[in-house]
Amino acid sequence: MSNFGLSALGVCLAAGLTAAGYFGSQTIVNGHKAVNLATVKGLAERIVPADTANWSISYAASLRADTPPSTEALFRDAEAQRNAILKVLRDAGFADAEITATPLRYRVSENRDYEGVYQDTTYSVSGAVRLRTQQLDKAEAAYFAMSDLPRQGVPIELTPPEYLFNSLNDIKPDMLREATENARIAADEFAKDAGIAVGGIQRAAQGGFSVRDRGSEHSETESREKLVRVVTTITFYLEN
Repeated sequence: MSNFGLSALGVCLAAGLTAAGYFGSQTIVNGHKAVNLATVKGLAERIVPADTANWSISYAASLRADTPPSTEALFRDAEAQRNAILKVLRDAGFADAEITATPLRYRVSENRDYEGVYQDTTYSVSGAVRLRTQQLDKAEAAYFAMSDLPRQGVPIELTPPEYLFNSLNDIKPDMLREATENARIAADEFAKDAGIAVGGIQRAAQGGFSVRDRGSEHSETESREKLVRVVTTITFYLEN
């Protein structure tokens, strides 16, 4: 065993290489088995555009009363809201295959105060219109057009579209290859400093792919730019 191996027996060493786009290494020298190993993490990242927009626009017609109102009037009001939403989407150029309207739902719920005393009853008819499309520019434009409906007296519950990246399988092979190459670069850098050489792979493990909004640690659906990230953990043999 080399002088390096004797002096580093059982010691884990880390080489900080994050500035080059990959992590450091951890080396374990095992004198009993005469095997020197370096375990390194390789990082690969890609900035990709979202390719799908999912959007759900909810609406409801409701009335609080002591006695049941005309359900016909409630359904008529709900259908008017639904038709207004559909018109915005169709005017934006979306095909019927991209749009789904859920069935209308009639609900009755009692309203009580903090002491449990009955106050009145809410009668409501609700539904949602859902859009799934790859025309992201049109979805963004439709969102701004849809925001004008409440001003026109259409009380919809408006939330922005969700932007997703669904083409991960197309970039997985290249990203895994890149992460593996970065892991070897980290191992080579460490080995060069230690005066030894990197051999073959003893063990390799792939971490999960993560897809998040670019510039965000938590959000995954708000931005049209995504950061795709994967980390591989690879153990290389070290040769004297």
